[in-house]
Amino acid sequence: MTHRKDRTRFKECNLNTIMQQAESFKEVFVELWRNLNQTQLMSFAMTAWSIWQKRNLQLWENKTESQDKVIARTRDLFRDLSMNNNHERVFLFSLPPLK
Repeated sequence: MTHRKDRTRFKECNLNTIMQQAESFKEVFVELWRNLNQTQLMSFAMTAWSIWQKRNLQLWENKTESQDKVIARTRDLFRDLSMNNNHERVFLFSLPPLK
């Protein structure tokens, strides 16, 4: 569950605006990294991975997943990671220097 402060911060980071102004995914990623807190970054990463998993299942195994399945997998990943407290280890690094 996000705190009120987290929700406010997320609103300030308007993904639609970032995507319209960015010239590459790298720019989108860097802007998200600068504006989201660790919990939101974890959620973004798990959602992206779940979407990628859906794509791979469709491409390589000809399996179709619903949006609900993608969301459920993301939620389950986040829950499992949070229960194991591994999220603290995930973010021990910082964004590398960008050229």
